[in-house]
Amino acid sequence: MSSGISPWATGDTLPNWTVNLASGVDGAWDLTGANASQLQLIIYSVTTVGGSAPTYTQIGTGAGIFTILQVSPAIIQYALAAADIPASAGTYAVRFRYKNGSAQRSTDYISWVVQP
Repeated sequence: MSSGISPWATGDTLPNWTVNLASGVDGAWDLTGANASQLQLIIYSVTTVGGSAPTYTQIGTGAGIFTILQVSPAIIQYALAAADIPASAGTYAVRFRYKNGSAQRSTDYISWVVQP
């Protein structure tokens, strides 16, 4: 991400997030021909037990507004909605998803620490 999202205060919806869309599998994305309605924010709770790998459980999808700033390599801006912010402090994660018909790709998990 171009701008950090952690730590984040519960209730805050600003600043907007500016994100370079990429994943470890696909590298930098190309959104040529895409529109913002094909983008989605997925919100996860994160649980880690002992030294095990984290477990991600989807708890919501974003209700905010996407803007495509650059198509290749893809850079987007996401304006959070109040409904996107978890009510409780804790460690969460987000992923950005691009859906084009039945095809889709997702970014890697991005850690999001929400504080009171």
